[in-house]
Amino acid sequence: MTTVKEIVIAALKEMGADGLCCPGECGCGLDDLMPCFDGSCSVCVPAKEVPAPEELQDDYDRYFVPLTDEEIAANLDRKLCHDMGGCHRQQGSEGPRPDLHVHSFDVPGGE
Repeated sequence: MTTVKEIVIAALKEMGADGLCCPGECGCGLDDLMPCFDGSCSVCVPAKEVPAPEELQDDYDRYFVPLTDEEIAANLDRKLCHDMGGCHRQQGSEGPRPDLHVHSFDVPGGE
């Protein structure tokens, strides 16, 4: 049976999150999600892992900041597009460029 934690991990991956954070309090990655599973994680939000600010690097092994609504929407849109086969990868001079993501409606002649 799938656990709530597994459902949360799957949903976070789908939206492009690296974990959760309670802004200004704490954060955790998908590999160690909700170590505080005492109910306090009910206020956490989807987060991405970023380098800690220079003044905090001695205090944190890992640092998380909230994903914006725009980042979540873009990640979900990109996933939906891929799932429906409507995405194209741009070709660079050295071959495929997976970092250049184009939707079919962005391509001349695309739908």
